[in-house]
Amino acid sequence: MHPSSNDVSAPSKSRREVARSTTPLICYAIENLPKKSGSETLYEELRTAVKDGKATLVEKLEIPPCDARSWKVAAGNLFRIVCTSGPQVWSLELYL
Repeated sequence: MHPSSNDVSAPSKSRREVARSTTPLICYAIENLPKKSGSETLYEELRTAVKDGKATLVEKLEIPPCDARSWKVAAGNLFRIVCTSGPQVWSLELYL
């Protein structure tokens, strides 16, 4: 018989303890992802384009943990996602 959530004698673990003791499930193994198209030089130039004055930053936003945001990207523009607060779980949906 399994202890129910109402059973006061059932052992209790915090969400953190459960998360840390759970084996990660790899959804997308890096070796199975498609290769980048374009040279490393292209990607380096894109990373530094605003700083180098070759592109204009139109909008910058920060998405707090456990939250979501949406934004519009005009045709011909690029967007970049940078994770600054450690590992995050996120989903990206694009609509044309």
